[in-house]
Amino acid sequence: MDPRPLLELSDLHVEMGKPTEAIRLLEDFQKKQPLNEEIKHKLENIRGE
Repeated sequence: MDPRPLLELSDLHVEMGKPTEAIRLLEDFQKKQPLNEEIKHKLENIRGE
């Protein structure tokens, strides 16, 4: 499954001031694909902000 639409949606949530929603979406996806490095990296970036 291509994570790009989810990554873009998470960016939108962060821009709207809702990083918790972005983290929740990414964590849900990560449960299904735990080895996806793009999702892991994005989660680290959001949590670091």
